[in-house]
Amino acid sequence: MNQTASNLANISTETKLDLTLCAQQYFSSEWDPGEETDENKSFVEGITWALARDTDVTVRKDLSEKLATCENLPLDLAEEIASDIECVATPFLIHTDAFTDKQMANLVPFLKEYAVSVLAKRPDLKDQTVYAIAVSGGAQSVTLLVVNKFIILTDKAARKIAERFHDNRYLMDMLALRLDLPIDVVKDIIEAVSSFAREKLTTNYAIKGSVTAVKMNVRGTDWIMQQVKNADPGQVHSIVINMRQRGELYHYQALEVAEEGCFSFLVSTLALQSGETLGYVRDVLSLKDGKAFVKLLQRAGVNRNLGARFLRVVKLHNEARH
Repeated sequence: MNQTASNLANISTETKLDLTLCAQQYFSSEWDPGEETDENKSFVEGITWALARDTDVTVRKDLSEKLATCENLPLDLAEEIASDIECVATPFLIHTDAFTDKQMANLVPFLKEYAVSVLAKRPDLKDQTVYAIAVSGGAQSVTLLVVNKFIILTDKAARKIAERFHDNRYLMDMLALRLDLPIDVVKDIIEAVSSFAREKLTTNYAIKGSVTAVKMNVRGTDWIMQQVKNADPGQVHSIVINMRQRGELYHYQALEVAEEGCFSFLVSTLALQSGETLGYVRDVLSLKDGKAFVKLLQRAGVNRNLGARFLRVVKLHNEARH
């Protein structure tokens, strides 16, 4: 036990709780930097570490709650609190912004399942943390992640969840209710879900035909990218025409292929499915007229649940061009 911790062991809980307030002020904007010296910094941080390791759970919980809103915590201190018992870690993990996305993703594999479950419910999770939970979280935390409607479930995370929990009917049903799955995951889980979830999949992803037909006919993004690799827009348009004639063309494919870098695939898909010319579609996708964009999606039969994702993909393409 270091000297600071030894000294704290001899003071009352009430005094320790007063010190947690000092720690909060130090790690927040309430602390006056003009009063800070190296000696003060070392003293306050030593006190905070001692409080974080105090044998009294009441003290550690109070410190966790107070530091949860402080963004300038040392990484190792934030990790210490996040790795504590449930009643201490939970209030901190619910609110803290002390971690970057990469730092949080690196921490996830070392957290207990209750801590990962708290994270999985946060509405502000970023891509790396989402994937880390998909890779190392248990069934409870991954289910909470899947039903979190505020996050973007990346294609990579969706594939990992489908791979790890394919035999978990309830989790696969919850996954099937999401509106942002890559088409290959839809194919993969369509036989693993209940009839209700299967109906939702076929409706939300505009898939027609039997389960067998879906698994045989829906082309994955990797296959399409191989076909359009090094193809000019005219050749891409021919590929889209052929896929449409074979009943293999879906809106989610257009989104995924565009996200992978072939925007002309999306242009051709919307043109063929709306009955408009390629030139007209390109002009509308410049987003000079928002109403025209909405009407184009409607004429192309795009599910309204996909509208926001189409808009995001088009905006990212337009920004990259300028």
